[in-house]
Parts: sequence; C-alpha cells; structure tokens
Amino acid sequence: MIENELKDLTRPYLAMLVVGTSDYLDASVQSAKVLTKSMPGVYVTVNRPYTKLLEVFKKNKIDVSKLIFIDAITAVAVSDIKDEENCIFIQHPSDMTNLGVAVLETLKAIPGEKFLLVDSISTLLSYNSAEKVTHFLHSLAGKLSVLKATGLFLALEGETEKLVEDVTSQFCDKIVELGKVQATGKK
Repeated sequence: MIENELKDLTRPYLAMLVVGTSDYLDASVQSAKVLTKSMPGVYVTVNRPYTKLLEVFKKNKIDVSKLIFIDAITAVAVSDIKDEENCIFIQHPSDMTNLGVAVLETLKAIPGEKFLLVDSISTLLSYNSAEKVTHFLHSLAGKLSVLKATGLFLALEGETEKLVEDVTSQFCDKIVELGKVQATGKK
C-alpha cells in the first residue's frame, strides 16, 4: 500500500511511484488520499481531465477542498476552457514553462505544509523530450525543496525513459515500484 511505502519518509520528501498500467488510477487515487489526509496540495494532471479526476476523487471520499488542480490535458481537446476556482488549465502538456510557473505560484499561495503530486512523468514524456522532462523535474525538485513542500511523481512502469529515471533517482528520497497487490492494498 502506498501509505506504508511512504510512512518511513520525513516530510517534506520527494518520492517517485512507478506503477503498472492496470494499477495506475488506483495508485493516483490512493496517493491523493494519503497526502490530503494531513495537508493541502497541488495535483498536476497531464493524464486525465480535471473533471474526471474530480468525479473519481469524490467517489473515493478524497477531500477535494484540499486540492488545487493544474490540468495540462483538457485544453488539448477543448479549446475555450476557462480556469475554475480550484483548477488552472494549461494549454498543452508541452508548455512546460507555463506549467512550471503555475506550479510555483500555486504552491507559494498555500500556507504551511503542502504537497505537489505530478500525474504523470510518463505522459509528459509523450509530449516532450526526455531532456526537457528531466530539466522540468529537476527544477520542480529544487522549488519543492525551497518551499519545504512534499513531492510525489507518478510514472508508468516501463514507460519512463532510463535517462529520466537515472536523473530523477538522484534527487528523490525514495523510488517505489508498486505491483498490483501493493497498489490496491489487497494481499
């Protein structure tokens, strides 16, 4: 279970969860649930539209009032999207500059303990080069450190290029590879 994998880390920490495709949604839901139990945060989605995540999170009893979403995927399909009270829309997953600025400004606006959950490194790699994603993640790691914020990066097993994994492992406190049993909490 994700909570068990992260409990030995002292906050603020930076971890990467590597998950199989069939377990991915469950892992993202559990990650958000674990983090929102104790602090507010920012959920960056490059994988699922904000409205779909909101439905899933509410269904799973996640306190969405503790989340601000940054959605970099909805505007790819819907051209005239406007920011909502708890969601900032980025025009495209390749717009890493605006994504980085939105993350930084949003995290700065949250007082006290906070987190950043990035969903997902694998999808960022679909829209950007490995070098660009590596640079972006390194920059986020530095910002998280300065802001004393916890960070959790989600990645699909086998879809994260070796370069990104190698570089990310240098600044992550822990890399967790979750199998189906661990992701669902069932033994």
